[in-house]
Amino acid sequence: MKPTFFFLCLLLSSLSFSAFAQKITQSETKVIQLKEVFTSLSIDEGIDIVLTENKAGEMLVEGNAKLLDMRLADGHLSLAKKYTGLSSPLKVYVPANYLTKIFMNGNGMLSSSTALSNHRIKILLAGEARV
Repeated sequence: MKPTFFFLCLLLSSLSFSAFAQKITQSETKVIQLKEVFTSLSIDEGIDIVLTENKAGEMLVEGNAKLLDMRLADGHLSLAKKYTGLSSPLKVYVPANYLTKIFMNGNGMLSSSTALSNHRIKILLAGEARV
């Protein structure tokens, strides 16, 4: 009786964990409207950034947007992953029109979709971040 009960509990817990992990790692594309223009950007842990020439008030997120912790205040946009332990890819397309500084920490990648017209961007990297 005890081995059967233990096996049943183990099976139920593994099924519930796999359902939770699948729910978190669902892939999607979402457009986020920004209420103010930002000139500096900081990125933490495991987010790939693609700089674009898109409209300044619009950002595109590929992956599960619920994993993105975004804060915008006083012209500074801060992006971080809520659950850093998950390997779910998260790519954010950020307009570079008014950017002057980018701080990137962790293991993300910074790239651009085209040649940028903004030549005043200073980039600071820490950790395993790549350009």
